[in-house]
Amino acid sequence: MEKLIIRGGNRLEGTVTLSGAKNSALKVLCASILTSEKVKIFNMPTKMEDVKVQIDMLKSIGAKVEIKGDMVFIDNSTINRWDVSIDEGRNVRTSLLMLGSLLGRFRKARVPLPGGCNIGERKYDLHIYALERLGAKVNETSDGYIEADCCGLKGAEVEFPNRTIGGTENAILAACLAKGKTIIKNATIRPEVLDLVNFLNSMGAKIDVPGAGYIKIEG
Repeated sequence: MEKLIIRGGNRLEGTVTLSGAKNSALKVLCASILTSEKVKIFNMPTKMEDVKVQIDMLKSIGAKVEIKGDMVFIDNSTINRWDVSIDEGRNVRTSLLMLGSLLGRFRKARVPLPGGCNIGERKYDLHIYALERLGAKVNETSDGYIEADCCGLKGAEVEFPNRTIGGTENAILAACLAKGKTIIKNATIRPEVLDLVNFLNSMGAKIDVPGAGYIKIEG
């Protein structure tokens, strides 16, 4: 049997550099789609595979991305596609969050089912519910995609029947460019959700989290 033996008695000292959180990083990359202005992100865990895949997805739809150590520079003014192919997006579940961002900016979006999920598993019903509440028409295709389009998203009250991190995040992303006020009730407030809110507010969004499970967005 393998053992890990620790002998104490010595003073601990030194410096540790902490990497940015992957869960927050992936959501922030998706959120950057909402602006056509240049974005600079610090302390990005650029060596993590999921982050690399997410950056590749941004590049695949036309974004210009430059990486310098743990800094990422993004120019989304060159995005010329609103669809993400299965080859590019099937390996990470955050591909679904691009749905809200692309829909908000371009009024239409097409992304792979998250993480290669098969139709019928439907672990993303609350994502669809939130987008439909904001005025989108959402359709699942037989070849493994989720498509959405709208004439223009409108603010609405979105009350989730149970807690959902991704559903909350997609509702926030889509509501930022929707016309009018959106209220999200029974929202899931986690550190990565607050990081997403802070990032969006830094880009000019008007998002308030006045209490537990409650988010207000002025579109």
